[in-house]
Amino acid sequence: MDQFAVKVFVRLRPSVLDPAGEATKSASIKLGAEGIKSLRIGKMIEVKIEGNGENEVREKIDLLCDRLFANTVIEDYEYGGFSYGDYLRCGAIARFSPLINALDEFVKSGKRVLGICNGFQILTESGFLPGALVANKNLNFICDDVELDIVSSKGGWFNNGDEKQTIKLPIAHGEGRYHCDSDTLKKLVDNELIALRYKNNPNGSSFDIAGITNEKGNVLGLMPHPERACDETIGGTDGLFTLKSLILK
Repeated sequence: MDQFAVKVFVRLRPSVLDPAGEATKSASIKLGAEGIKSLRIGKMIEVKIEGNGENEVREKIDLLCDRLFANTVIEDYEYGGFSYGDYLRCGAIARFSPLINALDEFVKSGKRVLGICNGFQILTESGFLPGALVANKNLNFICDDVELDIVSSKGGWFNNGDEKQTIKLPIAHGEGRYHCDSDTLKKLVDNELIALRYKNNPNGSSFDIAGITNEKGNVLGLMPHPERACDETIGGTDGLFTLKSLILK
């Protein structure tokens, strides 16, 4: 077998907001690098790999890019010629855990799955839910209580049968900005898959989305933390119904 050294460059698609690139552009101009019209941040991955010729290696690299190195919902990739390095996305490695195969069967059987924060990230990376979670628009880690509108009753995850259609839950994330393309957003809206929306969007999420379900309603992913709102003495009980619905439905 021949050995190849491959450099893969991954970057956000041109239509996707790149807050890291904008922040770096601003800092570069302040340092005196005037004339910068555009600056996009990416990541470079070096791979040493064996294969029977270039075509076989290309197939292997394409597989890695499609399944691991890039989130093809929001990122493009190409081979070689770049030098910027970065870490992989939240949930990108976790989706290859042996648990995910078992979770797939669990979901198909109709059992309920609740993905909170990093759990939501893993559910999107693993394909259980559409879209992706990316860096907050302002690049800051956000820790706050947020007001949320209950949008859909699909799956019975929220107590929206009475007059109260708004709840308050804590958030704590650096990569919680939900992103999807226009076709996916239309599908989410048309099929009532948007569970929660921020009243005052803290992170730049598309359509103010804070949580979504799958079409059956048995999988819910959300960035806010219902498990941190289950007792009046520590901030309220607006998350209690969601946790109870996980085991009582």
